[in-house]
Formats: sequence, structure tokens, C-alpha cells
Amino acid sequence: VINGLVLLCTSLIIMIVMAMESQYVLTHKQEVFYILGSLYGAFLLIQLMGYFGAYWLKKGEKVAISNSNVMMNQVLGIIISLAIFEPKVALVVIIATIPWNTMIMVFHWYKKYLP
Repeated sequence: VINGLVLLCTSLIIMIVMAMESQYVLTHKQEVFYILGSLYGAFLLIQLMGYFGAYWLKKGEKVAISNSNVMMNQVLGIIISLAIFEPKVALVVIIATIPWNTMIMVFHWYKKYLP
């Protein structure tokens, strides 16, 4: 139940920020795609660092460490960026939910090639 409420609140916040910045996203598509590409690279690096950081554990435990606490960290980042920074920073944090959530799926595909 609590996870559902967190997901609902996160979804509402994401919709509000995207609505506020929709004109910017539509007029600066190249910049948004550049940010998105950079975030994919950064998240790939973060996942691999999390995976290899606990080298002594079994593969399943390394995957769990690499993917843990994603949603809570995203919610915290969104709230802090909305409270402190300008809306364009919040937009980057909101856009970061796309690669992070898709990288978790991709990670489960390429983890079979990792030691």
C-alpha cells in the first residue's frame, strides 16, 4: 500500500513538472535527447559500479544491490529539485526516471554476461 502511494505521488509530481516544462521540451528536443543520452551513460556506469562494488557476493545479491532503493532516491531527488532549484533542473531529474527504469530491465538482460 505504501509503495503504491509513493508511486502515485511520484507520478503526479512527474506529470506536473512535465506540464510546466512542456513548451521547453517541445522547442528544445535536441537538448532533451542529449540529456537523456548522457543519463543513459551515467546510469550504465552507476549500475556497473554497484554490481562490481560488492564483488564478494553472489550474482543475485550483486544485482539487488545495484538496483536497490531506486524509487525512493528518485522521489527524494524530484522533491529536492522542485524545492530548491529552477524548473529546468527538476526537468532533468524527471527525465532521469526514463533511463533509470529502462536500465533496470536492460541490466537483467546483460547481467548474464557479467561474472
